[in-house]
Amino acid sequence: MMRTRHDVVIVEGFQAFYDPCLFRLMSLRLWLDIDEPTALRRRVRKHPRSNLPHMQTYVHQTVWPHHLAYKNLVLERTTPIDMIDATQSQAAVHQDALARVLSLFERR
Repeated sequence: MMRTRHDVVIVEGFQAFYDPCLFRLMSLRLWLDIDEPTALRRRVRKHPRSNLPHMQTYVHQTVWPHHLAYKNLVLERTTPIDMIDATQSQAAVHQDALARVLSLFERR
């Protein structure tokens, strides 16, 4: 089997930092930090036909507490994680993330 080395491998997902072995392999870790109202607005926008009161209850009682528990678990690790304010526009988040990736290459 041939092994290939890549300069950039992007790992994305809401539990991308869960596995300690994978976490240690990452040169740059970006956490898209969001608040509960923004998360709810985006979820409602993604599922416009959902029942709004039910969605609000679901996010407040289930989604958000689990999000905070995972965030606390991840941020307790000693390896630094760069925080990006994900309440900004999608374009601003992309620009911020790209700048951080490019700065990683500049340091090499």
